[in-house]
Amino acid sequence: MPINKDLVSKKLDFLNNYLHKIESMDFSEEAFVEDADIHDLIVFRLQQAVETCIDIAAHIIAGLEAPQKETAKDAFIFLGEKEIINCFLRIIKKIYKIFVNLGRKLLHTWKVFNN
Repeated sequence: MPINKDLVSKKLDFLNNYLHKIESMDFSEEAFVEDADIHDLIVFRLQQAVETCIDIAAHIIAGLEAPQKETAKDAFIFLGEKEIINCFLRIIKKIYKIFVNLGRKLLHTWKVFNN
């Protein structure tokens, strides 16, 4: 099965849309802690972003007619070994940045509650 560039492009657009929505959310630390809807929405959007990365990786692997990988980790290791992963680096860095920023907010909130 050849790699469908239109499908990959659509998935990348979908992924960028979810990441942009997360980055553009404006909420305080207090709102993040107190409003379960904000937390759930962020978790949902991050989950969608990660699953889209996995879908893209699986499609590329199938297009290369390589054996299916058992885990997402194995898929990304395979793509890295084939030097295909470079196209994901910008997206992975963006997801990492979002996790770091959320982690800082959560850590600060946790410290406030434990004092």
